[in-house]
Amino acid sequence: MNGAGEDGRDARPTEMWKLEGTGMARERIDPDAVLCEGCGYEIGGLGEGYAANACPECGRALADSMPGHRKGSPLQREPGRGPGAICRTWWRVVRHPWRVWDEVQPAESGELASRARVLRLCTNAMAVLPVLALLVSVVYAESITPVAAALRWMVPLLAGFFVLLEVLCRIESIGIRTIGRQRGWRVTPGVARAVIAHASVGWLLAAVLIAGGFWLGRWFQGLVGVGRPLPAGDWLGAIVETAPLLFPAVGFLIGMLVFEALVYVGVRRMRFVNRVPAGGEADLAVLDEPRP
Repeated sequence: MNGAGEDGRDARPTEMWKLEGTGMARERIDPDAVLCEGCGYEIGGLGEGYAANACPECGRALADSMPGHRKGSPLQREPGRGPGAICRTWWRVVRHPWRVWDEVQPAESGELASRARVLRLCTNAMAVLPVLALLVSVVYAESITPVAAALRWMVPLLAGFFVLLEVLCRIESIGIRTIGRQRGWRVTPGVARAVIAHASVGWLLAAVLIAGGFWLGRWFQGLVGVGRPLPAGDWLGAIVETAPLLFPAVGFLIGMLVFEALVYVGVRRMRFVNRVPAGGEADLAVLDEPRP
């Protein structure tokens, strides 16, 4: 397929996407080109009076690809509402993990970039709280040491957990941008920033499952019984013995998979997103702009 649409024009961004299976690096797509968000066909220059009013390649309505058509997530729309907007953004991502990506705006620069950083940092910071609650409860229940004295080693441990989440987010951002270049997608720094920030709710789930997994493991030990000699090949006994460590590890992996799944869906839904020009929201008039 040569990537040409019904009007006979070359649609190089679409052709690049259709060749994604080769794994070869693609030529960088113009960040200001107006593309169909469904297939990557360049719709800039079609003309506002274009009769079909839909992408010649995939049939997506042109209005659904216009810069500025995305209304933004709750935090992007209501930054002044602080914690309430952040909580609504978490709930929106959890409740509508597919649909939400048709609303999220790319966080290229300025206020949107700042809000994306705030969302990511707040989410990762909140993920520390369940782990803190777990450590305090264990110290208190086991009477290992006074809680005040335990804070001396808890603080570095919690800080390390926060840094770990930030590093994983950074690695993921680099990864999706690299994959985007290889597959001919337009995964700009702003797209990666917005996707990672909204998908980081997966780390919050991971932290809750870590804490819950530990106490579930302890309960499981009490239910089955521990302390008896393990016969050779008794794999169930080995699971019981390690349950307080095994269950939290599984919980962290589940949260990581949720994070990865949200990133995957977000990148797929935003791989050809059009950013709003400096002058503000754009409408169908951009279709009249001639192609370079």
